[in-house]
Amino acid sequence: MCCAADEELLLQMYHDLAGHKKASDGAIRSLFQDTAKTAARNLNVRYPTTTVQHATLLINWAFCGGVEQDLGEGLLPFSITHSDQVLAAAVAQLQANHYQNHDYLALMTGSTSITAADAKVMRTSKWFIPVDWEEAEVQLESYTPVLGAHLGETHPNVMEHMAAVTALRTYQAQLRQYVLDKVGYRLRAHYYGLLLPLETPKNWFSDQWRMATVATLPPPTLMHAFTMFRDGYNVSWLPHTDHVPLLL
Repeated sequence: MCCAADEELLLQMYHDLAGHKKASDGAIRSLFQDTAKTAARNLNVRYPTTTVQHATLLINWAFCGGVEQDLGEGLLPFSITHSDQVLAAAVAQLQANHYQNHDYLALMTGSTSITAADAKVMRTSKWFIPVDWEEAEVQLESYTPVLGAHLGETHPNVMEHMAAVTALRTYQAQLRQYVLDKVGYRLRAHYYGLLLPLETPKNWFSDQWRMATVATLPPPTLMHAFTMFRDGYNVSWLPHTDHVPLLL
């Protein structure tokens, strides 16, 4: 998955994870957060605050949902709420993540007593669906260091994602109208946030995992779609969303 020839060449995060014995998700979250922050600094992009859910999904290798339609599952862009967001829904989600991290860490360290049902609620994934273009753009950009944290900053998937985020920013003025015509006003930003997740890492991770190959699958060619749009306003590549319960 990481293009590593042997285990010694794996990312330091995986060596650190292997060194943990019965570590709490809180400790794993801190490790993942530090790795993502370093990736963001090296890639010169914004980074998000990781959550307990991110840590749980990481140690269970649950990078994406069980089926294609599960866009709200796994380590996908919709799992990210960036701290720069100011809309009420984003602020509420950031506060919920903060309290959830705090409560879960208290539980794991034994400094509080709660029921197993409460613990299950804490581990339940919370997803943020952007409601305007700017939120979607920030979400996609700040996903870059998350992708870099578990694949490596120079991984082909990370490079392709960064190039696609830049292309979206470049062509968004024209592309917005096509998206608006396709899905309407209410879903426009949600759909904008789906343009990249439907290809990477969703399909790539599921194929890499399902095929159980020892070779690293090539990354999806996201830039090809934007080249088609630039050269002739071809939007045949825009994803279909009628089968996605999250959007329904």
